[in-house]
Amino acid sequence: MENNKNWYSEDQKTILDLCHLDKILNSEAIVVIDVDSYIGDSTKREVLWARIQGKRVYWITENSKNMTVRGEHWAGVLLP
Repeated sequence: MENNKNWYSEDQKTILDLCHLDKILNSEAIVVIDVDSYIGDSTKREVLWARIQGKRVYWITENSKNMTVRGEHWAGVLLP
């Protein structure tokens, strides 16, 4: 299923996205696994939502280009 987004419908995608946003709303922080400074559109929305909600955002990749808000934290190194 890698890189194949045809296994779910648009309605299912919307429900999954809303579930993730709800989980963020009910959490204290999120951890972003930012491999090679790449995050997809859904993750970008989730990070933005976390920021809007005042949640802490932790990044796995040190000095990620996506780590744009002062005070966000580096969580550590992603091990192979």
